[in-house]
Amino acid sequence: KESAYASYTFLAHLVIDLSPWFRYKRLPETIEMRGCDRLEDGGFNYQLMQTGFLLVNDILASVLGVDSPLNETLRLHLGQKTSILQETAKSLGIVLDDLADKSAIRKARDIHLRKDDQKLLISLVRLVGNLCYKCRYNQDLLRTTMVPQSRIPVGLSDGNDDGDNMKVSSRSEEHTSEL
Repeated sequence: KESAYASYTFLAHLVIDLSPWFRYKRLPETIEMRGCDRLEDGGFNYQLMQTGFLLVNDILASVLGVDSPLNETLRLHLGQKTSILQETAKSLGIVLDDLADKSAIRKARDIHLRKDDQKLLISLVRLVGNLCYKCRYNQDLLRTTMVPQSRIPVGLSDGNDDGDNMKVSSRSEEHTSEL
């Protein structure tokens, strides 16, 4: 049991360590990075890091997706001893902000996600869901996790719209302020 905890805690820490790098690469304006994290990397390094991030997320999501007494305690252990749930929620928020911004002025039928983006979204959602499955502590933790909003308002980065995006954005901000 302890060796399983140690193995999955190690994987969780890999995700935690890669999450800021991933968020910075996805939307650089959303996170401040340390100097050593801003290394100019070529396409190979980027693809390697991206693949590693996705694979570790997939491994954890798959393992935690099995309903067993060990996994119930493992979910609780990871929620209490690591920040994997918070980091994954933040990464999911960044991906959704990025995709929303890229598709803001398109009609729904014209939006096509790349296969990499589809895999990434599925992996992140599965990991969050499987961390919270039958674990009240993680469910409460997710409810109280603040996911920062992108610094670029969705739909306003491209000045070629007719104002509809501005209306939608201001309406959503009005609704948010009413809450």
